[in-house]
Amino acid sequence: MSLDEFIDKNKKQHELEESGSEYGEDIDMNLEFEGGMNHDSEGIEENAPTGAKSIKKRGKTLCLKIHARGLEDRKDIILNVEGQPIGPDEQTLSELSSFLGTIARSSDLCPLIYTNWKAVDKGPIWAYVNKKYHIQDKGKKYVYAVINDAW
Repeated sequence: MSLDEFIDKNKKQHELEESGSEYGEDIDMNLEFEGGMNHDSEGIEENAPTGAKSIKKRGKTLCLKIHARGLEDRKDIILNVEGQPIGPDEQTLSELSSFLGTIARSSDLCPLIYTNWKAVDKGPIWAYVNKKYHIQDKGKKYVYAVINDAW
């Protein structure tokens, strides 16, 4: 159904409603069914608002500021006795967690050609993490565990 036909159809329906007359069986059949096909669903789709605003959704976490950080700008991470990060603040820990997730999605550091996490070369991963954050060696296990879970 073309747009002109749809507008004409709606004008006819509107005129009939304003005049107060009821739809006759033959008029109703002509308006709803043309050629044996129901065009009401098409009319609804065509009548949808064209200027509807799209809802902005969250995109991928990229951590561009962290990846752009140099050695002089890296942050210290405080670890507990088990090697888990506990400080210096919640925001830094949240950034670290997001950053490790981006590393897991990185095809350069964690390629998907391996079928097992044990086969992935972890040396470049640890070196890259230490370029962006200052983490003691006892934090390696935690870093690898988080990246493994996200991988």
